[in-house]
Amino acid sequence: MLRRVMLCVVLALAMASSAGAIEVAFELVDEATVMGVDTLRWRPLRLAEQVPEGLVATIPAVGVARYGELALGVGEGTARALVLDYAPDGSRLYFDADGNGSIDGTEECVPVEPGAWEVSVTPAGQDMARTVRLKVGVGGRMLLAAVRGCRKGALPTPEGARTVLLLDQDGDCAYSTDGQDQLCCDLNGDGDFDPAVERVALRPSVHVGEQEWTVAVTPNGDALTVEERTRRSGRLVASVPLREGAVTAALLTLVRDDGLPLAVREVGTPVELPEGTYRLAGADLKVTDAAGGTWRFPFSGSGGEIVVRPDETTEASVLSPLSCRLSVAGELAPGETIRVTVVMPSAEGLSLGQATRGGETIAARAALLDPAGKVVASADAGFG
Repeated sequence: MLRRVMLCVVLALAMASSAGAIEVAFELVDEATVMGVDTLRWRPLRLAEQVPEGLVATIPAVGVARYGELALGVGEGTARALVLDYAPDGSRLYFDADGNGSIDGTEECVPVEPGAWEVSVTPAGQDMARTVRLKVGVGGRMLLAAVRGCRKGALPTPEGARTVLLLDQDGDCAYSTDGQDQLCCDLNGDGDFDPAVERVALRPSVHVGEQEWTVAVTPNGDALTVEERTRRSGRLVASVPLREGAVTAALLTLVRDDGLPLAVREVGTPVELPEGTYRLAGADLKVTDAAGGTWRFPFSGSGGEIVVRPDETTEASVLSPLSCRLSVAGELAPGETIRVTVVMPSAEGLSLGQATRGGETIAARAALLDPAGKVVASADAGFG
């Protein structure tokens, strides 16, 4: 679904330009709600009672002073210190809005309601002030912070101008195509943004057939560029350390470094893939043993790096022989039940999940030995 939504949005952007590329300029709208979209994205901030190194804080504290930092903007100097003077009958908040590493009694935030404040801040690397909202969590050990507003632009299309919003999903006043921020495009011009087809995480590229579009956004979020480019591909031959013909079905999940997911359903056979650097995110193998029994081995985790180069064939072993270790949950006291999980990882970083044979779950036998090597207890243990 995510790829389909991204395709809808990017195709709309690309079709708006006969040259195959378009740039959308954005302006800041400093409002909590824009066209029905909530722009406040709350993130937690941990507080500590120790003064951060390098901070000079001279506030008239009447309760318990707790300290934290909020990163805003791009480049150097993004971290801004804050001090919560926590008191059950009324707390005060002080914020280093100018980023000079010092907080005094003149930098008290404006309360908007009990336990909540607003402060105007110019993020690092930017020339426009933003409104930051903060509210205290239970017990005063955490703050929630959100930056008000979003970026708004107009996309020219043959059907007329379409509104586009950039949402700062992680609330740091910085934009990127790493999937942390969101693009909204009013494709049908109804003044609303359908979550199913008109909102998508910002990614650096999207593909369909032999076509590829690159997506770029400025760090400050004032412009978005979409450009079509020729897609180049190579071949991957994935292998597993099993006898020839043992694997009867395979599903390898690969994720490229720009977030593009791909499924490979062949081992030992060349498969064409777009160029790029991939990691193995999962594998599911069906294997036939010498007696004709069918096994299923699911693997998950984060596997090794696979580089596919244009017009070249890359050979990669996706599963090395497995190691085995036992994982015991938590600290144990005499008389408590020991909970054991068998972990079987590969060198690439994938771990075996719940294996089956003929549809029946396969378990490992775990044994507890005393110092003399005598088995005092044993039980079946699942794979983790």
